[in-house]
This record gives sequence, structure tokens and C-alpha cells, in this order.
Amino acid sequence: MKLHAHLILSLLLLSTPVLADQTDAARLRAAIAVKPTPFELAFFQAPTTSIELPVSRGFAQLGTQLCWTYAFFNALETRYMVNHPSDKLELSRGVMQYLTMQDRFLRKIQHGEDYLSERGDVVDAYNLIVKSGLYAYDDYKDIFSNGEQYYPRVKKAVFAQTVQAEQEKTLTAEILKIYPVLPERATFLRGKIDPKEMAASVLNSEQWMEYAAIDGDHAAGWADHPDPDARSESQAYFISKDLMMAKITESLKKGIPVTFANTGHVVLIYGAKFDAKGDATEFMIKDSYPGYFYTASAASVRNQMMAIGTTLVP
Repeated sequence: MKLHAHLILSLLLLSTPVLADQTDAARLRAAIAVKPTPFELAFFQAPTTSIELPVSRGFAQLGTQLCWTYAFFNALETRYMVNHPSDKLELSRGVMQYLTMQDRFLRKIQHGEDYLSERGDVVDAYNLIVKSGLYAYDDYKDIFSNGEQYYPRVKKAVFAQTVQAEQEKTLTAEILKIYPVLPERATFLRGKIDPKEMAASVLNSEQWMEYAAIDGDHAAGWADHPDPDARSESQAYFISKDLMMAKITESLKKGIPVTFANTGHVVLIYGAKFDAKGDATEFMIKDSYPGYFYTASAASVRNQMMAIGTTLVP
């Protein structure tokens, strides 16, 4: 069922609490969601072909700033189900909330990177799970609605210390006042394995990267990621929006879901409808806010596009 974008926007903005990422999600949905015209509703549409990849159930990011994690984990779950149709995979978002806090503070302690936030991008999510591993959803407590509320308290305690070793020790103690300790083993295929082994199995040797839209500041090729929330080492490959649209289609045809980011929010593209010429007219979106699933105009997605994530490397 297609919902009018203004209705979706109203429902999201009436939810409480309304935080920055939730507002960004509502703005994106309002900008790209299909708004059927009377003509479209009244007349039979031209025959189209479509692709629809399998998806896991909807997961709500609540009041967190973790849309980048949710979009990436939705992509990993879809990709796994494409390759293993009889298996179920649901990944722990709560662990990523823990790892994000730990990573941001360690970056400040060890490298002076002063960006203490839950925000990030898909490349950051990929790098974090390669480094620290994956867990099943039921392995760990689900997310806290607003994890960033704890950052000032942790910052005060950590930087009351002046020696790096003591700062790192205090960070661990403060995190464990908020989040449960991470399990030593992760649940995968009805057994227990090392979290890094689980990440390797789920990734299946595929490297996730992001393409970014060329603008006046960038030429084609690799450069710093355009998302201001990206980690310092995060890179994107800059191409035209036309090529980005082609990458989405190519990815979907190969069974690869695509993450899609504008300047404020990240969602998953898991399917598309095509016209007689083979051009995408609509995309199937999975969001991290209720209603999780909606249809987006391909033209609107193109207009909003900042970056897309896929395993199709240049």
C-alpha cells in the first residue's frame, strides 16, 4: 500500500521524542516517497518488470543516531538471505551502539579526533564489524533510545584523567555502567563462534564501499567521504548521479541490496520497478522507522542522492 508522503511525515513528526535523525528520516521520506496522482490511480499502468530482494523484519532505531548502522545491517541481512534462502539472520544493533561509543572515545583519547557522536556512514559500519565482529540480535540487549545522552557523562569521567592508560581504563568502566559486557561468542547457524568469524562468514569476502555524487568540489575517483559524520579515514568513490543510478540497478540485478544516503539519513534499497526501456521508475525502501517499507520515486531518489553503498567496487 502506498502512503502519501505528507501523511508519513506528519505521523513521524508527531512521534516522541523527535530527535535530529528522526526528523531527517521524515524529510527524506517526504521527498522521495511516491505520491500517486488521480491519473495513476484511475488508469492501468504500462507493464513493468521488477526486482524484489528478500528483507528481514523492520528494526526501529528509536531516538538514536544510528541510521547508518541500521541501513548497513539491513543490507547484510538481505544479502545473506539472497545467498542462503533457507536461513534466517538478524544482527544485533545494540552491540554497534556499544562499539560506536567505544570507537569514538578511543579516537579522541588516542588520536585527538574530537567528534563524540553516534553518527557515521556505511563505510564506518563495515570497518567496525571487520575490526570487532558481529553478533546475533538475541545475543545482546537492544539499543537504548538515546545513547548520546550518556556521552557528556562519559566524557567528563574519562578526561578527568590525564594519562592515556587511565583514560582508556575509565572509558571501559563508564561504558559498562551503561551497556552490558559483550559476549565472548556469537550465535550463528545454531552454534557459537567468535564474533569476527561470524562477520567474515556474513561478509563472505565481499567488501562494502560507497559511491558519492560528483559536485563542484570533487572530480571522479576516490576522495574523503562527503558525509560530515564520517570517520577521518572514510573514503568514497565519486561518480555522476547517472552512474550511481546505474550502479543501483546493476547491484539489484546481481542480488546485492544498496544503501542510499542523502545529507541527513540512510535507508536500504532492496528492489525496483523498471519501465519498458529498463530504466528504474520506483525503488523499494526499507527504513529504520515505522512504516519500515515504502516505495520511492526513482527520480526523487536521484535528486536526493549523496551516497550509495554496495559491494560493486570500481
